[in-house]
Amino acid sequence: MDDRIVDLPMPTRLLFIGLWNFVDDDGYISFNAKRIKMQIFPADDLDVSGALRNLLESGQLREFTSDQGPLLKITNWKRHQQVSHPAATRFTGIQPLSSMNAPEPSRVSEKVPEGSPLNGIEEKGIEKKRVVAEVRPDVARLCTILADLVEGNGSKRPNIGKGWHEAARLMLNVDHRPVAECVALLQWTQSDAFWKSNILSMPKFREKYDTVRLQRDRSRAEDANKPRTNPDAWMQT
Repeated sequence: MDDRIVDLPMPTRLLFIGLWNFVDDDGYISFNAKRIKMQIFPADDLDVSGALRNLLESGQLREFTSDQGPLLKITNWKRHQQVSHPAATRFTGIQPLSSMNAPEPSRVSEKVPEGSPLNGIEEKGIEKKRVVAEVRPDVARLCTILADLVEGNGSKRPNIGKGWHEAARLMLNVDHRPVAECVALLQWTQSDAFWKSNILSMPKFREKYDTVRLQRDRSRAEDANKPRTNPDAWMQT
């Protein structure tokens, strides 16, 4: 009867139910979309990465980090599931991924502009709020690198916003792209005549990631197969 659940696509709802069988007694599971698919939908053509994203966005799952890597946790797990003899979680060093996932998000006041219809609401004890979310260092690094490269190519420096941060985060956590590979590929796109004019944002980079990677590898292979000339050959004639 939960509106947030019934509005989700059927495969996403089935995935949510399936997760209950594989999380530990504290509601945690490794954030590995490929492994989760093999556990719950081994013979079905289902976009598990997209379904997990739907569950995160609807608040049914939360993201954490641990000594063992990224984690997912079912929201309010212990409130809805009674485990008779719970075993201790095998994960250590568990921390919320960001303040967006924390039980009590940090909030700051947001002033209402002069002349706004909302001006004066604070005097009645109602204050407009906004959530301030921290940006992960690896996410911020990728976004800054791309913005620097785009600007270095003579284009106007892009505005790094929420869309950039979300695309970088999903690329690392959901797509499981290594940070070092992302950096190398970003640098290659901005040195390629075609891609430097087509990859101007982090969402576009995530969308074209595999296409760009394959083209880079093909280009390197072609360069490696080109016959090499001997610079001293003229002296031997």
